[in-house]
Amino acid sequence: MGDDGGDQACPRSAGSVQPRQGGATGRLTRQEAGTTSRRGTFLYEFEQSAESRALMPFDAKPRLNVQDTKGAGPVVILLHDWPMSSEMWTPQFRMLRNAGFRVIRYDCRGFGKSDATGESYDLDALAADLHRLIEARDLREVSLVGIGMGAAEIIRYLAIHGDDRVSRLVLVSCPGPVPARDAECGPDETDPYTRTVRALDEDPEAFCGTYTHEVLSFRGTCRASEATHRAVLEQIRAARPEVMLESLAAVLGTDLTSDIAALRRPVMLLHGEGDDMLPVETTAQRLYEAIPGSRLQVLLGAPHALNLTHTRHFNSALLDFLRLG
Repeated sequence: MGDDGGDQACPRSAGSVQPRQGGATGRLTRQEAGTTSRRGTFLYEFEQSAESRALMPFDAKPRLNVQDTKGAGPVVILLHDWPMSSEMWTPQFRMLRNAGFRVIRYDCRGFGKSDATGESYDLDALAADLHRLIEARDLREVSLVGIGMGAAEIIRYLAIHGDDRVSRLVLVSCPGPVPARDAECGPDETDPYTRTVRALDEDPEAFCGTYTHEVLSFRGTCRASEATHRAVLEQIRAARPEVMLESLAAVLGTDLTSDIAALRRPVMLLHGEGDDMLPVETTAQRLYEAIPGSRLQVLLGAPHALNLTHTRHFNSALLDFLRLG
């Protein structure tokens, strides 16, 4: 899975971002990626590696469905988006494993094959699960990579548990810093949180199809292959409605402004130019301005789930950053 534009020619890569005032370090330059032919698609049913056949339940409750390549390489933990599962990281999981990293991905509580606790699904609870996993496996110098909900979870984890075991952070399609329900909207618009809750409540099945299209589309055109679209749709359909609603409130309804002060490790922000759900101007750009020394790369023509639609460019940016330290 991973398309670099699906049936479309792959758009150019990241646009330049001017350095922010007040001590910005460095300047991002425009990368001209040109065009490329359609790449092959990784289908989940063909990704049954030795690691994925031996998925390990985490001992303490809730049991988390964890996939760990083991090995002595630098540790990378991949945290998935709402309302999908760790399967959305399949292209990056394979790439990082082949690059020599020890890669760990897991389904957040209530999603994928992890337990639904019937308790809390807020960011504090998600961060506590991440903390338990890192402590139980005695992981150190960890690179944390999260998209959407996973990115917000990383920020909350550092605010509560500190960064002693963390080396660097990659925040992809990250919400915040202010809650999405407080987003600036026109007179005829509703904020992303209210709009999503309303659609999910009115017709869950229709919502799954619409949301899948939105996260994979740029200006209304799906940038993913049919196989990738189908795989994402299956993940979303498998999510429990009650978990979706509560965790959505946590992700889009939480103010991360005060948490940002805890981000002292190197941070890269990756965002799609065409993310209509979390527009770059009100999320990544503001986070970039608020996080000292951070980097921001905006992929031109990319939607919210840019790791699945612009896989080649995404993987290149991710790998370059992880290899810096």
